[in-house]
Amino acid sequence: MLTKLYEKEQEWQKALQIARQLAVNETREIQTELSHYCCELATEDIRKHRYKQARVRLSQALNYDSNAVRVSLLRAQMEMQQENWRAAIKDLKAVSQQDPVFVSETVHLLKRCYDELNRTGEFEAYLKQCLANTPSTSVMLALADIILEKQGAYPAGTFITDELKKRPAVKGFNRLIDLYIAHAAKGTNESLIVLRGSPDNLSRVSLYICVTAVVFLGKVCSGSVLHVRAGEQPSLFRALKANNIFT
Repeated sequence: MLTKLYEKEQEWQKALQIARQLAVNETREIQTELSHYCCELATEDIRKHRYKQARVRLSQALNYDSNAVRVSLLRAQMEMQQENWRAAIKDLKAVSQQDPVFVSETVHLLKRCYDELNRTGEFEAYLKQCLANTPSTSVMLALADIILEKQGAYPAGTFITDELKKRPAVKGFNRLIDLYIAHAAKGTNESLIVLRGSPDNLSRVSLYICVTAVVFLGKVCSGSVLHVRAGEQPSLFRALKANNIFT
């Protein structure tokens, strides 16, 4: 099909022109691709600050695919470039309705918009809503950052720990380690720096045990049970003992 050929050559306008000549049932089969072509053209328009033309392209993209997350993200990018923060927020929030999986892609952009408007409270409320409805590590860590700024390191670490018990994630565990390293006594965090992000350690010890073991600021969680092979003491356990986290 010619549209695929033009797609390969990144001739987006020509691909759209060919698509307009197709029968309705044929067009319906490639609607997602056609929306993608419109977004590619809009991206170039935004890069060159041709915002009026970009809006037309993005409207065309939505006509082909009403749930196109990329359209909302590009609209938000365009609004942010023009410092239309509230409009950008509206577009970014639309992503949660189009496809909640992509909410994590909007978090850092929303933070920028809410910061510009000095509306951190609204951002926090939205994050809590997202965490309840479509939880993700990115949302959880953004909330942890707000808690860190408002209440300090220990409440932030406790929040991350509680969330990781529900939904273990390496990125969340690494943030917990980062918090500990940043606030631990000097000279006690070398092993944790080595430990951070090591998939070998996490493969040997339940991540649930990791986060309950590294209770914030050197405290110990009682009742933890290590899941290890018989006769084996994993390097994570040794690192925790070296930092007096396990006793």
